[in-house]
Amino acid sequence: MACAGGDPLTVTVAPPTGDRERDRASVQTAIDSVKPGGTVQFAAGTYLIGSEGIALRTSDVTLRGHSDGTVLRGCTDEQLASMGEDAYFAQCNGIGLMGGRQQVRALTFEGFTASLTILAPVDSTAERMAPNTEGGHVIEGNTFRNSTTVELHVNSDSVV
Repeated sequence: MACAGGDPLTVTVAPPTGDRERDRASVQTAIDSVKPGGTVQFAAGTYLIGSEGIALRTSDVTLRGHSDGTVLRGCTDEQLASMGEDAYFAQCNGIGLMGGRQQVRALTFEGFTASLTILAPVDSTAERMAPNTEGGHVIEGNTFRNSTTVELHVNSDSVV
């Protein structure tokens, strides 16, 4: 992870290694370190994310794939095909957007049961999550392969 071109608001994800634990850790580390108004810039290639989801909690952030192509891969086709219904909804999640005004651009999602999940708002009593009533998400120029696309989870009593 490094700042791109000296821009303190751009965090560059290390190039993918093909190792699920290292790829997932480098993506989550970059996402955890970006500041509001910043961009997480991915390198070209395929990041193996695995079955655990990644959370983006910071508002006013852009996730941007490389112009030569960036793929985020969750589970294999075999893993997806062998899952029961309970596992299907609990595993192989992509990115959870938990802040407001977040943008996801030019990424390819493969092998996720939920590629992107906008949590607006989520239960504020949950240990890992915080309420999000900000909205303003932009999902643009992405590709979804063998994945569901975007899910929106809202409290029907809240304005989103």
